Amino acid sequence: MPQLLVRNITPEDALKALQTRLQSPSPEFSWLDLFNQEHSRAFTVAKTAGHDVLGDIGKSLEEAIRNGETLEMWQRKLIPTLQDKGWWGTGPALDPATGEMVESRLGSVRRLDIIYDTNMRQSYAAGRWLEIERNKKDVPYLMYKHNFSLHPRKEHEAWDGTCLPVDDPWWLTHYPPNAWKCHCTVIPVSRTMFDRLDKSGRIRTQAPNITWVDFENKRSGEIVRVPKGIDPGFGYNAGVALLEALKAAA
Repeated sequence: MPQLLVRNITPEDALKALQTRLQSPSPEFSWLDLFNQEHSRAFTVAKTAGHDVLGDIGKSLEEAIRNGETLEMWQRKLIPTLQDKGWWGTGPALDPATGEMVESRLGSVRRLDIIYDTNMRQSYAAGRWLEIERNKKDVPYLMYKHNFSLHPRKEHEAWDGTCLPVDDPWWLTHYPPNAWKCHCTVIPVSRTMFDRLDKSGRIRTQAPNITWVDFENKRSGEIVRVPKGIDPGFGYNAGVALLEALKAAA
């Protein structure tokens, strides 16, 4: 399995998560044009409006999951297509909100890094939730795991070791990834293991308090509440949103 991906999960559920979104491609001007759960129902990449590249990016991510491609492998295959279609460096991008073409930063190695990381983590996290739901009768708890990061977020570090039932509402807002480049994940925990960890004092069995902060979506003007420590746009459970999208499509 390639770097950056959630371990101990086969790609099938992650593919299902991504393919559900690919059925509704939505070229946008800004990442703020689709927000929170909307990303589980539609696939978008900022600044692709007015360019015929969104399908290429989506298909390439699908192949990356299916074939186990690393970031470098994926970039090497995709960059020539983006360059041939003119979606590279700087250039005009359509802003659907105004109908204007705006000089913008288009494709770059750094942007592809973010696109790969975000879509892979969200797809695998959503796919893993399907597995969590299937197995929660036998493995009814999840433990938050903060993984190594060069620039750790203090809130994410503080959540490490939080062990709660799968159905605890805290997971509706704090199921990782919880930010751009967030490496956090969850570990399924059985009843026996939960009792053992609880007895040893190695876990927190109460949900941390949530401090809400206001965030203004500059595109819509809407004020939304975001849990402190979670980047705007990540304050939702990608797996729950996927289940809702699959139910709606059935």
